[in-house]
Amino acid sequence: MRHNSSSLPEYPKWSSYGVQEYLLVINPNNIVNEKIETERKLFKNNYNSGLSVGAHPHISIAAFLAKEEMEEELILLIQRVCNRHNSFNVSLNDFSGLRPNTIYIKVKNPKPFKDLKTSLKLVDDFLKEEGCLPIKYSGKPHLTVARKIVEHVYRIAIQEYGSRSFKELFLASELVLLKRDSQIDKCKTVGVFELLPESKNLFN
Repeated sequence: MRHNSSSLPEYPKWSSYGVQEYLLVINPNNIVNEKIETERKLFKNNYNSGLSVGAHPHISIAAFLAKEEMEEELILLIQRVCNRHNSFNVSLNDFSGLRPNTIYIKVKNPKPFKDLKTSLKLVDDFLKEEGCLPIKYSGKPHLTVARKIVEHVYRIAIQEYGSRSFKELFLASELVLLKRDSQIDKCKTVGVFELLPESKNLFN
């Protein structure tokens, strides 16, 4: 089931390879979500550049390809991971950019995300045992405002957003597992996995 990614089309239908793409994310609460959506609309209106982000605002943790018949075991493993971690506060702190085409909101406290990725070795090991490609972990945690911006517009926008302020806080209390058949398809929710409240964490 291993494939050479360089030979794949830009937006492959993963089902043609016998797999689906799975995304593990953290969603902000409704209040923060509305503020991020406002920022997205403001950027689109002001700059008329970049693709609409489309998906519900989220912080990506990891992505992987797997066969749908593996879902039951994946759900069990991800819940085991969540049973090892507290809910935690996510501090959003101002804007930054990924040259040449993305504006995002920074996450001030990356350590809980790094800890989650370490625990996801359980899932990664299972994928490898089943002949799947390893997990692709996200880089620095962030919330995307605009992506695929025209490069000269990016240079202008990053000057503005580098001096703007955005500060919000929300509680990350669950991970959400999504799946889709290509990068342009709408994601479907596979499962929602609660993190432990701090008082019930037996691992500290």
